[in-house]
Amino acid sequence: EQLIKINGIGKETALFLSLLPDIFAKYNASKNVGAILLDDSRKCVRYFREVDRVGENETFYVFCLNAKKELIKRIKFNSNFSSIINFPISWFTEKIVSIPTKAIIVMHSHPSGNCNPTDADVDATSKLIQASMTLGIKFEDHIIVADRSYYSFSNSGILKSLKEKVKNMGFEDPILDE
Repeated sequence: EQLIKINGIGKETALFLSLLPDIFAKYNASKNVGAILLDDSRKCVRYFREVDRVGENETFYVFCLNAKKELIKRIKFNSNFSSIINFPISWFTEKIVSIPTKAIIVMHSHPSGNCNPTDADVDATSKLIQASMTLGIKFEDHIIVADRSYYSFSNSGILKSLKEKVKNMGFEDPILDE
């Protein structure tokens, strides 16, 4: 709307110009897969914002990493999952099992602007930890991204306590061998 106010810019040109940042970010992100080091939450959030943006619907990604925590593949879950509550663990395991990944980072957006985890987020994270441990894959973090902030389960310490609960159920946390 602000672009249209500029003399000589019509609706189509304004739309095109407004899409350019997303187009360039997605192009750059697609070129760099395999060379991106995701070893802390800030880097993960920066990369998430390059490939996606917080919109009206939740978006879900799994970043598949090698033992050096370099991105080897990113998987965007279909937008038909209206929230993490509807996230099927079986779909997750089917996608991950075919990738030679050593570790994963799960990320999703909260369009509400509140990045604090819900009870459903915590429950889903616990199930994802169990699934990844079953597959022999290290679960590095679950990060929730909002417009101007983010929440890292690892940084907050919740991930450690969730992993302990899962270990007490008989699961083992894989060790990354470089």
